[in-house]
This record gives sequence, structure tokens and C-alpha cells, in this order.
Amino acid sequence: MRVKKEYDGDAVVLSLPRHLVGGDEIDEIQREILLELANGRKKFVLNLARTQSMSTRAVSMFIDLRKKLDAGGAAWAFCNVDKKIYEPLVVMRFVRDFNVCNTREGALSLLNLDGRMTKG
Repeated sequence: MRVKKEYDGDAVVLSLPRHLVGGDEIDEIQREILLELANGRKKFVLNLARTQSMSTRAVSMFIDLRKKLDAGGAAWAFCNVDKKIYEPLVVMRFVRDFNVCNTREGALSLLNLDGRMTKG
């Protein structure tokens, strides 16, 4: 398993792999999130502390997941996003669809504000 999963209170924290290029790791992330959503989990933190690269397929997967999480009444936040990943997301205007925090603790706090987040 390339994705490390743990629980912090009622939130699922997924620490993502070094490279999100569009292989099995993308399927694993999607599978883990949808499984937890089906099991009633509504809060997700995606920790990108280890992640050094991200393909457009990964970005597309996150956009698709966001729609499913919204439909399921769930919320999520990214944390520890490297500058070289964050800046292209800003340029492509995808960052408006993602809630990004500097730290895991910040992401958890944001999720706990009211249980749901609005577009970041």
C-alpha cells in the first residue's frame, strides 16, 4: 500500500505517496476515500508531505472525487502541499476547488469548524 491511512478523531488522514503520476496509486487513493465515505466517514485530510510530483490525471481524479464527496455530504482538505505542486494548481485555477492548509493540524481544524467546508 502506497497510501498510509490513519484516523484522527472522526477524520480520515491519508498520507499520499511521493509521485502521483496516474498508476495504481491514483486508484488506491480513490478506492480508500470512497470506501471510507461508504462507511459513513465525512472528513478527509490528504497529506501531501511526501508528494513531490502530480500528474494531470491525479488532478482530474481529485476533481472527480470532490464531486462525489460533495454529493455524499463530506468535506476534505489538503495539507503540506509542496510549492512546486501548489503553484501550477494556482495557474490552472484548480486551487479554488481544493481547501489547502499549511499543516495537518490546520486541515483538521478547518474540517472541525462546522463539519463542512465551503469552496476554499
